[in-house]
Amino acid sequence: MKEYLIFSDESGSWASQNRKKDPPVYLRSWVKIKKQDCEQWDLTYDIDEILRKNKIEVLFTFTYLEEFYTRKFRAREDNISYIENAISTLEQQAHKKYLIEIPLRVKGAINYVLFLYVYERWHLEDALERLWDPNNKYTFIFEKPQFNQRDYRKVIASTKIAENYKILKANSHIGLKIGDRLARFFNRKIMEKLLKKE
Repeated sequence: MKEYLIFSDESGSWASQNRKKDPPVYLRSWVKIKKQDCEQWDLTYDIDEILRKNKIEVLFTFTYLEEFYTRKFRAREDNISYIENAISTLEQQAHKKYLIEIPLRVKGAINYVLFLYVYERWHLEDALERLWDPNNKYTFIFEKPQFNQRDYRKVIASTKIAENYKILKANSHIGLKIGDRLARFFNRKIMEKLLKKE
């Protein structure tokens, strides 16, 4: 039985809707390294040299943000419509203009739940399908995510990863630095390609 560490970092913000400024994708890198190899490196090691001299398996999973924001989710459409109607009625009765803010905040909360429990879970399941071998042992190491950690842990717990993971601060492990470098590089390349098409 071989033992691996799988590092994962994200690039791009799931909440971004600014197509001109931000990358149009939310991307996760998955870096699979033999545990015994990884234990020899510390934060001072040169990432380029590690990538050149070692067998490292890399996977990228991504979500096109436009697809997420334009996809018709009944939960999103029905709830937002219901809340907007209720606020409109309240506004007419109470003349409270600040009530307009409520649908926007509720929409943000609904998008958060949908992205985390549907799309982010797809990222995890996709990575597991491609990187997991039941004959080996794995520890997943995630950089602190954009989501609330308690919520994120619930999503992880619903997969095969279960308890075999850690969530660490950015750049606190060489494997996370490698994941961060690759995720940012790949996202930048996607952005460049799309800008050339315009």
